[in-house]
Amino acid sequence: MVSSTEMINIIEGEYEMESIEMLECRVCGGPAHGYNFDQISCDSCKAFFRRNALRYRPKLKCRYNSSCEITVETRRLCTYCRLKKCFDIKMRKEWIRTEEECRIFKMNKNFYFSNFKFYDCLIQFYKKIPHFKQINLEDQILLIKCNISHLIHIHYILKDNFIENSNIDLYLNKWINSNLYQQMSKIHYSFNCFIQYPIVLIIVLVAFMFIINLSRLPDYQLSLQLIDRHLISEHHNFFITLLWKYLNVIYDKKDAIQAIEFIVFQFLRYQLLIYEMGSIILNQINPDQFHPLMKSVLCLT
Repeated sequence: MVSSTEMINIIEGEYEMESIEMLECRVCGGPAHGYNFDQISCDSCKAFFRRNALRYRPKLKCRYNSSCEITVETRRLCTYCRLKKCFDIKMRKEWIRTEEECRIFKMNKNFYFSNFKFYDCLIQFYKKIPHFKQINLEDQILLIKCNISHLIHIHYILKDNFIENSNIDLYLNKWINSNLYQQMSKIHYSFNCFIQYPIVLIIVLVAFMFIINLSRLPDYQLSLQLIDRHLISEHHNFFITLLWKYLNVIYDKKDAIQAIEFIVFQFLRYQLLIYEMGSIILNQINPDQFHPLMKSVLCLT
């Protein structure tokens, strides 16, 4: 027997199928699946318009009386009349991407997907930490949302073995001004002092996830929302102590003090830069371009 949930899914699936089949290409009358260049059109007419709309039209001529009927059966017989009908129904040639724009769009798409995978990989790392699993699920989500954008650069450094990622540099340089980009790049480069001791940055990734000071929310506001606030503080203190002990193993006491001061200072600098970058992104980039997880992380929702 089909459950009510399965029945709802079946009905929704059938409705979507019917909705798609009801669309009709305004150029040839064939089945269409949505809007292309601002008009409902089939895949064939979409591809045709992309290939021909930017061509110099006087070179095209109709062999008959320039009024050919365009149907699914006849659409390949007369390029002139088919293109004329595309323009008659107001398909927009300015929406056609150039080869360079297509290349950039593909790079953007790959970058956003890659960037999302980086965030997801780091989230999976946190979810495997016993201390992180001990806290309330709502608190886990809130800490990730508030802190991960300030920690992701450490993840990049570790993932890329302390080598700057050229793709990230390319897109950061497009989103933000050169001064801000140079400051962020300088911070990334400064962590090369731990290139022989990557465990330092791994401990930092964990310790700083349990702190509310990195939050994009005011400290008092985040504190009110946290359920296991005291447990989170205990975990933070545990990993900060672990970091301090490890620094004392690899350095003498003076250098260990300087190292932990350096880490805190660089994170405070990066925190300010992240706030500034967030403001720039909100002003220059459509938030709908981001994956829902990225929108949440960047507080765009």
